[in-house]
Amino acid sequence: MNPLYGLDPRGIRDWNEEYQVVKDFPSDNISQRAQKDRAVAKIYNDFLQAATEGAINIVKGNIIPLNPNEAKRQQVFVYNYIFFSFTIDVADCYKDLTTQENNPSWTQANHDMTGLKALQYLEVTGLNYLATALIHYRGHRVLAQSIIPGILNNSELASLAEYGTVNEQKTI
Repeated sequence: MNPLYGLDPRGIRDWNEEYQVVKDFPSDNISQRAQKDRAVAKIYNDFLQAATEGAINIVKGNIIPLNPNEAKRQQVFVYNYIFFSFTIDVADCYKDLTTQENNPSWTQANHDMTGLKALQYLEVTGLNYLATALIHYRGHRVLAQSIIPGILNNSELASLAEYGTVNEQKTI
């Protein structure tokens, strides 16, 4: 077992910065498109590997939560510059009424991932979204996301929560 629990030994990577940079590579011709797709795949695969290792070790209890006094299913984690949270089951909330599915968090998280996939296909210029992974391990579903710039700076959290921005409402 790796004692670093998914931590990249080469140093902390800013997954969001890397992901946004390669998403903005030009793709005007086939050669540029191939280069962009390879770069996105490389970073996203690295992110998935780190997120999977981190989620497994969160479930095993090897990583300390940011809010240890909360109920286990409400705990959140930041590890290897990735934000982790559990999907939470709430009866009849976000339930997909078109299926036999009885697990609301399963349905909600899958719909969130489907929406992100649709945004990726649209390739809207200037639209940024987080690298996201959903890891299912030993009956737990852990959501892993790249860190939103500025979210770890407590002085900026109030504007992020209220307006969706961390730069004094200049961009939302």
